This record gives sequence, C-alpha cells and structure tokens, in this order.
Amino acid sequence: MKFIGLHREPLTVSAILAQIVVVPLGKLMAATITDCVFFKGTCLEFLDPGPFNVKEHVLITIFANAGAGTVFGFGWAGIYRSFAYYIFPGYLFKMLTSLSWICWTSPKSVLAQQLGSGLSGLGLFAFGLDWATISSYLGSPLASPWFATANVAVGYVFVVYILAPICYWLNVFNAKTFPIYSQDLFSSTGQEYNISLI
Repeated sequence: MKFIGLHREPLTVSAILAQIVVVPLGKLMAATITDCVFFKGTCLEFLDPGPFNVKEHVLITIFANAGAGTVFGFGWAGIYRSFAYYIFPGYLFKMLTSLSWICWTSPKSVLAQQLGSGLSGLGLFAFGLDWATISSYLGSPLASPWFATANVAVGYVFVVYILAPICYWLNVFNAKTFPIYSQDLFSSTGQEYNISLI
C-alpha cells in the first residue's frame, strides 16, 4: 500500500473494496468447497458449515475495517487497547485532555475561556496528559524528525495563536457572530443550526 501511495495518482484500496469483493468470492467458495471434507479421517476433520451468509459478511467487514486503520487497528487487541486507554481521558476524566491554568485563574472571564480552554477555546498555554492530545497535530511526534515536528509546531503557533485571534477580534467575515472554537454547525446569524430541518 505504501508503494502505491507514492505515485503521482495513487490508487486507494480501502476496506470498502473488501466488503464488495467478498460477496462473490464467498458465494463462489460456498458453491465449490461446501461438499469438501478437510483432513478426512483425522481429529482435525471439518467441513464448511454451509452457504455464505450475512454473519460471515459482517465478520469479514469488521476485520477489513480493523486492519485498514492505523497501527492500533490491526486486530481486536488494538481495538480493545484504544478503548481501554481512551475511557479515562475521553469519558470519565476529560480534564486529562487539557489542563488550562488560564481558565483556573479567571473562571468567569469569556476571554480567558476563549484563549485558554483546550476543549472549547484555543488552548493557549494548556497542556495535556492524554497521548491522543499530544500527538493530534502531527500523528506521533516520536515518528518524525525533530525539524519536521518543529516546522509544524511553528506553523501551528502562528495560525492558531496569532492569526486566528487577530482575525476573530477584528471581526473578519463576522467571526464574532460565532464561537471561537466549536464542533457544532451554525446559521449565518450565529444560532445553532437545526439539523432536523434537513
């Protein structure tokens, strides 16, 4: 897959391809192998249990999606590990994701929340104890050379901590109509968009 990705027009092979290809292959194998007996006469003797069904297709889809992901997605152990690791910073104790001393010093200041909050603001001088937060801007900083990490960090600091606040407080494109950072959708008047209208 890495070799294909280096071409000028890379060919992308995703897990969806496995989901599509597996149906005719499963039906072909069920038609040709069902009557075969493997390891006949030994304690390992087994038969194909029958025709290709939805349960087998779902299982193949789960394995294809688990294997097509990142390093932790190669198997069930990886899925369990990302769940076991993320349960604390993602659900039980979100404060691990972003510790902001600016928000602690001025808990009622809107400006302090916009600048300091790592969950709903710019995260200025905030730090995290969650590895997913630390590695979110460049993947793993341990896997790339220091100059690449430093280059991305300088660009990130310039855009997020200098350019974005200047544009926001100068009200470029009516920016003050919206929150400085949010994952929600908003109408042109700054009201939260009613998704049920779609």
